[in-house]
Amino acid sequence: MSGTLNGLHILITRPEHQAQHLCQLLQDQGATVLAFPLINIEPLEDPQRPAQSQYDIIIFVSNNAVTLGIPLIKPLLKNARIATVGKGTARLLEQLEYPADIVPGERFDSEGLLSHPQLQNVTGKSVLIVRGEGGRPLLGDELQKRGANVEYLAAYRRNLPRPGPDNVLQHALKELKLDIILISSGEALDNLLALTSETLMDTLLDTQLAVTHPRQAEKAIKLGFTKPAIISDEPGDEAVLQALIKNR
Repeated sequence: MSGTLNGLHILITRPEHQAQHLCQLLQDQGATVLAFPLINIEPLEDPQRPAQSQYDIIIFVSNNAVTLGIPLIKPLLKNARIATVGKGTARLLEQLEYPADIVPGERFDSEGLLSHPQLQNVTGKSVLIVRGEGGRPLLGDELQKRGANVEYLAAYRRNLPRPGPDNVLQHALKELKLDIILISSGEALDNLLALTSETLMDTLLDTQLAVTHPRQAEKAIKLGFTKPAIISDEPGDEAVLQALIKNR
């Protein structure tokens, strides 16, 4: 197949259930796509339920927070304002008929959400943040500084996957000319290094990364990657595709 990305071997490291659409987009542009999830998403068997029966604002930090969190808090969504850090999660909420009231206008991360006008004056407001276990604390910490009463609902945990005998990562680094590795979080970067053998570490660190946030690019350089990462404007699939095409 001919296309803008023809001839490129691209490793997709998103969790399996979140990778299919992007894989198809890249294949449609001629890329050879290899899937190797760097994070496993597991629902918690017995998540701690929210303490209150009503919240002013409920924040979903990711698609996983939506799909695994909503079944735990459906009654709470009726009277709360719903917020999210990204447009993709907002689209998912819309599809599930829980449209988001508060979405960043430009920067799609915790900092972008915190800059939203509706989160500037939250004194006395009750806020529930739905996330994975041990998520980034910035959002909750800053809202507490602004006077909000913040609680968390951990709806899932992220685990390091166990590669099977046909280790796609090892094969790609050893046998193929792997052109690009797509990374979607700092945790995925850590896992990438943890799952790479010492004999292939130099090959890995010389491989081009494509990332979805400048923080990941900065971390990659600190970890020893030799090439500046390709950074997409947004974390969504179409934005990642456009970033790869632009840097072809």
